[in-house]
Amino acid sequence: MGKRRLLAIAITLVALLALFLIVKLGNLWLADKQFNYGRNYVTANQVEVGYQFLVDAVNRSPNEPLFRNDLAEAQAKLAVLYNAANQATISGQLAESAVAESDKVMAQNNVNLNFYKSRIKIFLLLDTINHQYANAALETTIEAIKLAPTDAKLRYNLGLIYNQIGQTGLAEQTLKETIDLKPDYEAARFSLGSLYQQLKQNDLAKVQYQYILDQINPDNQPVKDKLNELN
Repeated sequence: MGKRRLLAIAITLVALLALFLIVKLGNLWLADKQFNYGRNYVTANQVEVGYQFLVDAVNRSPNEPLFRNDLAEAQAKLAVLYNAANQATISGQLAESAVAESDKVMAQNNVNLNFYKSRIKIFLLLDTINHQYANAALETTIEAIKLAPTDAKLRYNLGLIYNQIGQTGLAEQTLKETIDLKPDYEAARFSLGSLYQQLKQNDLAKVQYQYILDQINPDNQPVKDKLNELN
């Protein structure tokens, strides 16, 4: 009788464990499904719908940083949309939540370059409604460059941020470093030319614009228009 009882207990425990694993796996599968729905809706600019799916995905799998990262991006996009709709209070709450979620992502994984890039994107989005986020974007970009010093896009974004906050000398230096890393970086050369034009250094602007036409994209109409302005 004792052996039978022990066997029954063992079978019950195994069955409970199996049930637990099935429920857990089912929940992870559903979380992943909700995440993909959310990401697709946000990509299709149905941000509010996508946001709801992402909230559910994070609730089901709170330790998955990728889910939380996409939720933070969606919140930042919603903050911009609500600000445009003159709903400043909701916009501000979403902005704060986006940063808080991004903080949690970085706490979970602070060596993932993609999460740094996403965090930069979040701060740049929020900067369009509140310029207090420009410095956060700057600091995050600098930290990301430490992880990937040869990433030309990161350095390009850093140059744009420097220019945005009025540090034109650092903007020029950083954009020049960008094209040293990637000489055919069309957007970086265009931004450097525009910066020179902004600084009334038109001869230097012409050099960048002409390089684009001669070496990268001879059909770039905005560059042709810029050169016409300067001639």
